[in-house]
Amino acid sequence: MQRTGFRFYYVFMIAALLAIIIFVFRMPHSVSILPQSLSSFFEDTIGVGATTTPFVKIGDTAIQVEIASSTSAVKKGLSGMPSLDPKSGMLFVFSEPAIYRFWMPDMYFPIDIIWIGADKKISGIAADVSNEFDPENPRFYTAPQPVRYVLEVNAGFAKKKGISTGTVVQFNNIE
Repeated sequence: MQRTGFRFYYVFMIAALLAIIIFVFRMPHSVSILPQSLSSFFEDTIGVGATTTPFVKIGDTAIQVEIASSTSAVKKGLSGMPSLDPKSGMLFVFSEPAIYRFWMPDMYFPIDIIWIGADKKISGIAADVSNEFDPENPRFYTAPQPVRYVLEVNAGFAKKKGISTGTVVQFNNIE
C-alpha cells in the first residue's frame, strides 16, 4: 500500500513538471519586459537580472546604481565602503534642485562626482576626487548649478567612458 502512494507522488510530480514545461514553451516569444536586443545589452553590460535593477545609461554606458534618497542614506553615501564595483555607482536623488555640498569623510577610494540637473543632463563632473580627508580643513565639492541628482562612480570612470557635460542621462527602474 505504501508503494502505491509513493508511485502516485512520482507520477504527480512528473505530470506537474511536464505541465510547467508545456506552459513555458507555449508562451509567445514576444513576452518580455524589454526587446531581446536591449535585454541582451543590459545583461552583457551590467549583469543578469539588470532589467529589474536600478541603473542609469549615459551614452552607451549602463551603470547599475544604489539609490540614496533618504536623509540617512544621503549622509552616509559611500563612506565606509571598502570599494565600488567598476560597473556600479551610487545615485543620490533629491526632491528639489539645489546646490548640494559633498565631502569625503571615511572614504577608502577616490571617485568621480557627476552632477545631473532636473532635466537629466550632466551639468558638471568633479573628476578624480581624492579620498584623503582632513577633518580640521575639510574640502567640499559642489555642483556648478542646482542639480537634482548626483552620481558617484570610481575615479577615472567618466574620462574612461567619455562622459561629458551636456549629455542626457537615462534613468531606468528609478523613482
